[in-house]
Amino acid sequence: GTDDVGFISQLVDTLQSRYAIDTNRIYATGHSNGGMMCYRLATELSEKIAAVAISSATMVRNYPFTPKRPVPIIHFHSYKDQNVPYYGGEIMGVVPPVHSPPVDSIISIWSDFDQCRTHDTIHKSPEYNEIVFNKGICDSQVNLYVTYDGGHAWPGGNPGNGPDSDTPSKVINANYLLWKFFQQYTLYCTTTGIKEIDQQQFLLIYPNPVYSSFTLQLPPIGAYEVCIYDAAMKKIKHLTNCHDLIEFNSTDMLPGFYILEATSDRKVLRAKFIKVKD
Repeated sequence: GTDDVGFISQLVDTLQSRYAIDTNRIYATGHSNGGMMCYRLATELSEKIAAVAISSATMVRNYPFTPKRPVPIIHFHSYKDQNVPYYGGEIMGVVPPVHSPPVDSIISIWSDFDQCRTHDTIHKSPEYNEIVFNKGICDSQVNLYVTYDGGHAWPGGNPGNGPDSDTPSKVINANYLLWKFFQQYTLYCTTTGIKEIDQQQFLLIYPNPVYSSFTLQLPPIGAYEVCIYDAAMKKIKHLTNCHDLIEFNSTDMLPGFYILEATSDRKVLRAKFIKVKD
């Protein structure tokens, strides 16, 4: 009897009324039961959610399947997941028992609804498989990553503290992949948010617009020299020997437009972002 969808819808409305957020770029992601919630949001709140990312979940429905628009979806799973089995079966730890539909059947439902015209196996190896259903309405895609390692855990994340916690997959990083996926989509097809200057998809800044702090994610191919320039191309920050994730405190930066440049011995990557009032 709890109206979860109604609560999240009101939460979105509250955030929109209080903060200068891009209402075309609201996304949802969840693990396990949270992933099932995301499938429900894609079904019942598609007019507010631009895209969803699901980990170790399936779509268990006792509600109508009535999305109002095609929803891009990225799904992460492990063949070793015993809590929510990839091939379907009883979900562990749920009373009364709940049957889990096979993941590929859920992917098929959504790729059909999004009217994806083609599908390709992008990656197939002893480590993981990546299958992409694409060329749907508004260029929507349904992406599926299935790993041979890990279990019922967030891929690329930290192990849980519980005695029964599964080891996360080490061959993919869900955080990285879902943000790269989300950046392609807005609520109404066309891109309205900030895009990288040279379309380098591996240099990620989030959140963007920036408030008091932000995170820079670098490709894992060595050390970088990172510089930030203001709109007049004046260098205001300079870091050396940077790797992976970097947390920036931006309270000393004035509101406005900035360019971030990351230089390694292999390439130069650039991205733009906007700093707004804290």
